[in-house]
Amino acid sequence: MTDNYDYRIKIIHDFKEFLSLEKRWDDLLDSIEFPLLFSSHAWLRTWIEDSSKKNSLFILTIWDKDRLAGILPLERKTFRTCKILKFYGFHSLSDPRMCAAFNIICSVKEMDKIINTLKIYFRLNRSWGRIELNFVPYDFRTVEKLYNQFNDQHFIATIEPYNGSYYIDINGDFDTFFNKLGSNFRRKIRVRNKRVAELGEIKFEVLTTFDIKELNRFYKVEDTGWKHDNGQPIKKSEDLLVFYNKIAEIFSSNHQFILANLLIDNQLIASEYAIVFNNVLYLIKIGVNYSYPGSKELSFGHLIIYHLIKYAFDNYINKIDFYGPIYEYESHWTKAINQKYTINIFNSHNSIALIYLFIKFLKNFYRNIIGRF
Repeated sequence: MTDNYDYRIKIIHDFKEFLSLEKRWDDLLDSIEFPLLFSSHAWLRTWIEDSSKKNSLFILTIWDKDRLAGILPLERKTFRTCKILKFYGFHSLSDPRMCAAFNIICSVKEMDKIINTLKIYFRLNRSWGRIELNFVPYDFRTVEKLYNQFNDQHFIATIEPYNGSYYIDINGDFDTFFNKLGSNFRRKIRVRNKRVAELGEIKFEVLTTFDIKELNRFYKVEDTGWKHDNGQPIKKSEDLLVFYNKIAEIFSSNHQFILANLLIDNQLIASEYAIVFNNVLYLIKIGVNYSYPGSKELSFGHLIIYHLIKYAFDNYINKIDFYGPIYEYESHWTKAINQKYTINIFNSHNSIALIYLFIKFLKNFYRNIIGRF
């Protein structure tokens, strides 16, 4: 343990010890101002349960006497002899451009003190070369605070934007929201809803229980939209199937899991795998049945989003997060973007880390300057 004022740090390496923290972890997450789904114990536990990842735990827990005040969930990696600590999270759910959001788990009022405690720890324990904190939302001010505190004679910090996600704040009523969208887009949605209704009986349903048959139906539909040249569909990966099934089972126990289906005459034409956490609806994965005639022209994806947004208004959800990455079609529904950043903190006394930083600088210089000519 490392002490700093009233705080002390304990590193969790053992998976069983990580499991024993579940209640305190979740209590802390419930108590802070901006709890994130991807920082929840259940989400990380499901990811870490892969035996190949259990041995890389480097979870920093910050304690105020017997109270858990903060958590920085990291994993250990080695890249070309450089020891790296990075956020312990799922960076891709079948698409390498997807980005979950991660952050230090602590209250805003304690963040400065906790970051200073972490800074002292990393200054005294220099076996690492680089700390990589991926997908930190800028709105939480963690990016700014880490960058400012970790730039001195002991550390070099860099920040760079790394994608983001569109979001919708749910205020007022659905009709008012919809009428503020672009007139041409509104017209298209109305026309498509009418055309789809002419094809048969339309049904929008929201399932909140764990049903493996319904999940398999979703995976089958999701597979029809893949060209197999960018990532892979869920059903083609055993690891992804296990992960999605476990997440659905865990979060359905608290009625937080949602599988939204849009059907024509009981035939599934679109489906959305989503989770409600802290009253935020996270749209994790969409599936559109491209084997259905006319699916592209009728934009089944837009139609299920239409129904999901209406569902969010009707059920007093505070926010919809499109999860990421940023897709052009989502911009029809909202212009608000939750920008995420990657923060790299380099050990200024580690030669391998400094060489990596220099190479990174040269690449950015070439891309930004030389690449223009």
